[in-house]
Amino acid sequence: MSNTFFLLAALALLALPITIIVLFVQAIRKKPKKKIGFICLGIVGAFVVFFILGGITSCNHEWIEATCTEPKTCTICGDTEGEALGHEWVEATCAEPKHCTRCGETEGEALGHDWEPATNEKPKTCKRCGETEGEKLNNKSETLIAVEEGYNRTLKRADEKGTDPDVAYNTLYNIASELKTAIENDDDEIIAWMSGQLYEEELSRDKMYSNVKKLLKYLVPEDEDKLSAIMKKFKSMDSVDGKITETEVNIRVTDMDKFVDEMELKAEYVGGVLAALECYDYSWVDDNAEKFLQFTDDGFTFTWKAVGNYKLKV
Repeated sequence: MSNTFFLLAALALLALPITIIVLFVQAIRKKPKKKIGFICLGIVGAFVVFFILGGITSCNHEWIEATCTEPKTCTICGDTEGEALGHEWVEATCAEPKHCTRCGETEGEALGHDWEPATNEKPKTCKRCGETEGEKLNNKSETLIAVEEGYNRTLKRADEKGTDPDVAYNTLYNIASELKTAIENDDDEIIAWMSGQLYEEELSRDKMYSNVKKLLKYLVPEDEDKLSAIMKKFKSMDSVDGKITETEVNIRVTDMDKFVDEMELKAEYVGGVLAALECYDYSWVDDNAEKFLQFTDDGFTFTWKAVGNYKLKV
């Protein structure tokens, strides 16, 4: 029952004995004052009426316990008691968004994994939560690891920017072109920066110029045939074994150190060149099909067949 009901009941019970005493005194007085008697009876009557009405209108509360956003509430009359509990938040993790442990409400999105590539010591590992995926690299060479990292980094950047995976290949073409021009113009500042982008070691200007001219032979502008240019380069390399024809490619590289040396580039950019091959991968048509480019324990393989009337210029 409500507090109002109990207050009225208490007042009614208090007024009743007082009124009886007043009426008794009036009765024994020689000249009782009728007016006082009527007032007392009226007060008692009013409180009795209020008592009855309070009993009729009072609520037998049926409480719902407080939640994160609502205080304890009566389902019959809507009366509240206390305050809402407030959320008990657990910060977002790789797999789950920020959420309340009490009611399950979420805020924002899961953070997603922050992967570190697999190494010879440990599998692919999330820097944030420690979750692992796949296996160790089975003693892959540092050069192969660096090439794979460059390849994966290129694909990730392309995906984030909504571009094709040959973005690093196009960047490489631009850097090589600018470096060639800088050497021809004796622009030392540009030479120092561009050569650092392309090469692990410091090269003489003549060696650098020779390398960049060879590089530009298998790097072509965005609107030209990259696959033909890359395959023409691969066909000339001793580290690439297999078949390269106008309509079919089936090659394998087992010595990554030799392959990177012959490409005459940083391992990261070699990975970027390989990422460009994704543009010619039709395996997305079949979810169960293997990708044309496959990294192995000692290098990679690339298997491709022409579609329609397309032919490689090799």
